[in-house]
Amino acid sequence: MGTDENSPSGITGGDDQSEKASGAGAASDQPEPPELRDPKTRVIWEAEYAARIAEANKLVTLMKYIDSQTDETRREVRADYESLQAREASPEALRLCAQQSENAVRTAEDAAIMCAADALNLSEHHVTSLHIAAESARTQLPKVWQAFREGRITCGALRSIAGTLNKPLKEGTIEKLDEKAPAYAETHRPGQLNDWLRRFIAKVEPIGAAERFTRAAKERHVTVRDLDDGMSLLTAIMPTMTAHSIQQKLEAVARSPQQAIPHNPLIATQIDQQEQRLELTRALNQWMHAGRRSEGSEVTLIDSWEIGQAAQHMAQELQEENLNAQQVPFADGLHITDGAPIGLPEAPGPNERPREMNTDAQAAGHLPETRADGDPRNISQRALDMFTAWLLDGGSSNGIEIETHIGILVPEATLKGTSDQPAISRDGRAVIPGPHIRDMLRIQHDNLKWCELGTNGEPPGSAESPSDAKAHGEDILSYHSVGRYPPPRLRTALQFRDGVCVADGCRTPAERCDIDHIVPWPHGGTHAENLQVLCRRHHRLKTAGYDIKSHYTQAA
Repeated sequence: MGTDENSPSGITGGDDQSEKASGAGAASDQPEPPELRDPKTRVIWEAEYAARIAEANKLVTLMKYIDSQTDETRREVRADYESLQAREASPEALRLCAQQSENAVRTAEDAAIMCAADALNLSEHHVTSLHIAAESARTQLPKVWQAFREGRITCGALRSIAGTLNKPLKEGTIEKLDEKAPAYAETHRPGQLNDWLRRFIAKVEPIGAAERFTRAAKERHVTVRDLDDGMSLLTAIMPTMTAHSIQQKLEAVARSPQQAIPHNPLIATQIDQQEQRLELTRALNQWMHAGRRSEGSEVTLIDSWEIGQAAQHMAQELQEENLNAQQVPFADGLHITDGAPIGLPEAPGPNERPREMNTDAQAAGHLPETRADGDPRNISQRALDMFTAWLLDGGSSNGIEIETHIGILVPEATLKGTSDQPAISRDGRAVIPGPHIRDMLRIQHDNLKWCELGTNGEPPGSAESPSDAKAHGEDILSYHSVGRYPPPRLRTALQFRDGVCVADGCRTPAERCDIDHIVPWPHGGTHAENLQVLCRRHHRLKTAGYDIKSHYTQAA
C-alpha cells in the first residue's frame, strides 16, 4: 500500500535495515600486510586484522539487534497508520498518528541502545555514537562501510569519515568522499586521516567552508573545567590564525634564554620547598654514607617539619663529635652553622603546627626567571606561566622583543580573489577559508614575509602534493652552508617543504623539530637535498641506526 505525505520515513523505511546490515559484505580473505619495517611484526599485523574483523562483526551484530527492535515497533505503528487510512481518517488524525509513530520508533531505538550498552559495558552515549556512525556509513558511504567490513580500515577511521557527514555537504561531495576516503584511511594514521578529511572538505566545498567559518566564529567562547589535584582546564574556542599566533608567541618567549617569565606564586612556593627538601635529602644521605650511620640507610623527606627534625638531629651529632659543621659538604643555603640549619624552621613543639619555609611571594621572588639563570621550568611550563602573566598582569617583567612567524600555504588564485580555495597551515592540520585568509593578509600586510612555492597548496607528503618545491623565480631551497647548521632562511624553507617530521606517520610540526643531515655532516653537505625535518624522537632513532621511513619522497 502506498503512503501519503504524512507517513513518516521511520514507519515506511525500516524493514530492509537489518538486511542491509547482514548483507553489507562479509569479511574477505585476509589481505597481504603493507610493507613492514620488521618482518617479525607480521604477527602483530595479523592480530590487528583479526581485531578489526571482530570489531566489524560486533558492530554489525549491534546494528542487527537495534534494527530488529525498531522493526518490530515499525510494523506495529504501520498497522495502526494503515488502519486509519482504511477508515478514511482526517488529515489531522493521520498527521498525529505519524508523529506518535515516529516517537514510538525513537523510543524503541533508545531502549535497544540502553540494553546494548548494558551488554557491552559501555555508556549509552558511546553506543549511540557508534550506531550513528555505522548507520551513516552503510546508508551514505557504502565503499567506506565495505572497507570497514573487510578489515581494511579501523572502527576509528569509520567514525572519523562518517563524522564529516555532520556538515551540510552536497551529494557530489559525499560521493567523492566515499570514493577516496577508504584508500587514504587504509594507508595513513588516524591523525593524518583527520587532517586529510579537514582539507578535503574545505577544498571540495570552499564556499561552504567559508560559510561554516562564519557560523563557527559566532560560537567563540572561553570555558573552565575543574580537574583533579587542584588543576583546571582552560579552553578557548577562537579562529585558527589567532590561536596559532598565540601559540607561536608563547613558545618563542618560553624558549628565549633571556626572556624573564614570572613564576606563578601558587606554584612557586611548592617548587621552592621541593628543591630545598631535595638538596637537604642529598646532603643528609651523603653525610650518612660517609660512615656516620649504618650502610644502606636512606632518608626520604616528606615535609618541612621532618626537614627541621632531621637537620637538627644531624647538627646535634656533629656537635657531640666536636666536628666543624661548616666542613660538611652541604649545598649553598642549606649548610650547618653553629649547629642550626640556615633557612630551615626549628622543629615545632608537640602542639605547634609545622611552619612553611617561605611565603608565596618570597618563593616567587627568588626563583630564577630566565633559562640563562637556571629556570627549573620546562618550555611548556614557562609558556603557561607567561600566558597566565599576560592575562592577569598584562605583560612580562621586561620588554624583550620576540619575533615569531606562522607558515601558511595560500593558492595564488585565492590571493588574487579569483578563487575561494582555502589556505593550509604548513603542517597540514589547519584549514583557513579563502575569504578569511584574504582579510587577515590585508590586516597584517606590514608583517608579512613572502616565499613563493611551486605547490598546489597541499602539505608535503600528501598524495596531491608535487615533489618539486622550487620557487618560480628564486629557489628558496638553493641556500648552502659551509658549516653544520643551516642559515635561518634555509631552515624556514625546509619547514615549509616538509611541514612536519618526515618520519612516516609522525605529525610533529616542523618548527618543533630538528634539522637532520640525511648523510651525516661533514660527509654530507648542509643543503636542502641532504636535509630533512625530524622530531627529536625520530632523530635519536635515526642516529642510533634505525631506518626511518620517510613520507617525503624528495628528502628520502
